[in-house]
Amino acid sequence: MARYDRLSARPQPKLVSDRGSAAWSHNLADSEWDRTLAEWSGHPLQSALWGEARRRVDGIASEYWCARIGGVPALVARIEVRRLGPIGKAAWIPKGPTLAPGVDSGAALQGMLDHLRARGFLVAISDLYKQSTQPLPDGVPLLPNSPTAFVDLRLGRDALLAAIDSKTRYGIRAAEKARLIVEQSRSELDVSAFFALCAQLSEDKAFALPGSEALMQALCAGPAGAPVEARLFVARSEGKFAAGALTLRCGKSLHYMWGAMDRAFVKLHASEAIQWAVMQWGVGNGIETYDLEGIDTVNNPGTAKFKLKLGGVETAMPGRRAYALGPLGAIALRAGRWLGKI
Repeated sequence: MARYDRLSARPQPKLVSDRGSAAWSHNLADSEWDRTLAEWSGHPLQSALWGEARRRVDGIASEYWCARIGGVPALVARIEVRRLGPIGKAAWIPKGPTLAPGVDSGAALQGMLDHLRARGFLVAISDLYKQSTQPLPDGVPLLPNSPTAFVDLRLGRDALLAAIDSKTRYGIRAAEKARLIVEQSRSELDVSAFFALCAQLSEDKAFALPGSEALMQALCAGPAGAPVEARLFVARSEGKFAAGALTLRCGKSLHYMWGAMDRAFVKLHASEAIQWAVMQWGVGNGIETYDLEGIDTVNNPGTAKFKLKLGGVETAMPGRRAYALGPLGAIALRAGRWLGKI
């Protein structure tokens, strides 16, 4: 959905910068938004690909904000507007906002909070994807995000294979000997088969599946080769769907979003084969990092162990932080936390 780039008519807050004050614009075109996000190594949950898929499938609308300093973009934030009953609205910024390299993150975030307050928001919840080297505005720390595991694809194929756990390397070789075929697909039938595996896994392990078939279809229907794109890797044995992994690429980073395997093919080591195929594709296409997207050694130790065996380096994430934007916002934030809504 194309959008127009409009400057707000409201008074503009300032970001601390030797280049001057910030001019805020809203609703950049999808292509410009995702290109900027990819150049800054942002997270795909901040992308227009993800936001527009959620709008079409789940009816969740997004606002796309950009702060420019001296005419140059310095901060972008995809904001999901959440109603706080009859009293106002909150801004939820999943895995964002995203900052241009070299920007003072503390000043940029404060400028965004000031602008949110000026536009009538009572509460803001940020979820920075990268650790900040500058002090951030005071806020209420929420439950920290689980750490993630990053694989440095710049190491190259041989070094990556050497970093993988020996049992996992054995599984990769066993899958090759079993002639398991791993390929990429954008077929609606394959997406449906993959979702069915994910749904079965969530039922077997008693966890809520964070996504629907419609969302996966919408993501995979996006254009291949775009700055932010979905890529579904599937493993087949004698033509039968054995396993899959749905990844999102954002510039030079790759993100593992969903994965599942048919237990009937466990001896063929389809999961190991899928992940190795993803990493090899990344190396061959200039991808620098592979984010395995969260490890939870307490509640999901098996998956955490599998990801770390792939050579992933455990990395702490900043965690979510809530901000009250004024006295009424402070009341709304306390009430939301007491009710378990925030």
